[in-house]
This record gives sequence, structure tokens and C-alpha cells, in this order.
Amino acid sequence: MTPLPNRVPLTTILSLLAFLTTTTPTLASQKSQHPLTSSNPSSTTVSKPDLNWHNTPGLPFIINTWGGIFTSATDSAFLNLTSPPPPDSNPRLDVINAIVAGCSTCERLQCDGTVGHGGSPDENCETTLDALLMDGDTLDSGAVANLRRVRDAIAVAKRVLLYTRHSLLTGDQATEFARENGFTEEDLGTEESRGVCEDWKREGCKKGSYRRNVVVVEGKGEGEGGGCGPFVPVPEKDLGVDGGLGESNNQFGEKRGGHDTISMIAIGKNGRMAAGSSTNGASHKIPGRVGDGPIVGSGACGKLEKGYDPDRGG
Repeated sequence: MTPLPNRVPLTTILSLLAFLTTTTPTLASQKSQHPLTSSNPSSTTVSKPDLNWHNTPGLPFIINTWGGIFTSATDSAFLNLTSPPPPDSNPRLDVINAIVAGCSTCERLQCDGTVGHGGSPDENCETTLDALLMDGDTLDSGAVANLRRVRDAIAVAKRVLLYTRHSLLTGDQATEFARENGFTEEDLGTEESRGVCEDWKREGCKKGSYRRNVVVVEGKGEGEGGGCGPFVPVPEKDLGVDGGLGESNNQFGEKRGGHDTISMIAIGKNGRMAAGSSTNGASHKIPGRVGDGPIVGSGACGKLEKGYDPDRGG
């Protein structure tokens, strides 16, 4: 009797099923057989698998949060994972590189206006980027947040993962780190994104403000109705009189198409897992905001036998 192939651990199946019930993801997979490589990045020898992935049908496997244009990211990641690797590549990084390839595709295509340059300008009409990359084998992660003037956010996150002992770099210092690693600076705004922001200001910043418990300085407010600041805070003694700390000044604006980012999980034919996300954050955010996308467990998470790829905003 031919022995049955080992199966994907139940926890992985349950995690992915739970994900599928709450999002509209795209997937790519194929039946595959491949020996496991060593968990040592410098080694190419075959090692005993830690989990029962060997000969598992349906691997490699890619999943991301959205359909439509986002499927281009799924295709890129899957192609990266199934194509013959370059001779100088490190097999230990196959799923990590697949996530980078997928998210980079969406960054380049500006998927739905919520990923990459030219989307979600902050109060100052500047587009900034967040990205996360997580190694499901070591549980190491690398991320950037409020990345300014560098388009390749997920690629910079990879440098943080591989070449630092940190998990998150932010703002101008993240940009400086990117420059040190060969990335070039350029304006992340577009004529469209700047136009959207200027229209929002002309309308008095009435929709989508993230300010609360503030008042506009009398006689100095910008825009129609002066809702764009400058602001002064309400005295602390006046907060919480209704049992809370107050809502934001205005109703949040909705993301174009209802989408807010791309998050991805990749499982290689050797059983390795990686996860990642890339986003340009929330429209009209206060400059300096760090969103949930670059945070492990919020933007994405992967751990060999488990995967978490949420669709979250805010």
C-alpha cells in the first residue's frame, strides 16, 4: 500500500479558513514535492523537517487579501516562488523573496490607490508608506513606518529584517537607512493625490480628520469653515465629561473600493512560511502616524504552522 502523504497541520488549515471567511482573497497553489533545506541560512544541505510538510499536496501556496488588481501581486509572488532560482540566491529566503515580489508589484501598480506612492496623503498632502515582512521560521520581522520619499517600502523592510537587529524603523531615519542601502529618494505624491488633498482642505477638512478634543485657533483656521487648523487642545479638565474622551472631529473617509492595504502569506514547497504587508496608510492622517500595517499580528503574521493575514484599517 502506498503511504498517504503528510498533510498540512490542522492549525494552518483553520487559520486560513478563518481568514477566507472574513476577506475576499486571491490564492495560488500547486502540488509539489521538494526536500527541506536546512534552517541555517548559510547551509544548502537537506535537513530533517521540523513539521510534516514534506510531500504535502498544494504547496507552494500564496494568499493575499484582495481580488481585482491585487491578483497581480499573487501572480508575481507565485511566479517568484515556482521559477528556477538565480544561481546566487539563498534558498532559505525563497518565501521571503516571494512576499517582497508580490507586495512590490502592488506598490508599483499602486493597487486601488491604497498601496504605493500617490495615495492616502496626510494632512500636509504628503504620501508616506508602511510595510512589514516576517519570517515564519525564526519569527524575526522587519518593518518601516511613515517612510518618506522612498517608493520601495517592502524592499526596505527586507533590509531591516536581514541587516539589523531592530524590527521597525520610522520616518526620516527609515529614509536615511534606505538611502544607506542604495534606495533613491523621490516625491511619493502625484498630481492626483495632491489635488485630492487640496480639495479636502478647501472643503474645510470636513471628512476624514483624525483630530479630536481640539479647537481651531480663532481667526487662523484654513479652508472653508476653518476646520483644518491650526489647533489648540481642549483643557484636560473638560475631557471625559460624557464618559469618554470624545470622538474625532469629523467622520472618517472611506477607502477607495473599500480596500486599505495588501497583506500576504507564502508557504514554500519546503514548508517555510513568510508574511508581509504594504500600505500607504490612512488618508488625511496626522503626519507621523504609524499604522497597523507594519505591526506584527496586526498587519500580518506567519509562524510555520500558523498564518494570520488580516484585512484591517485605521
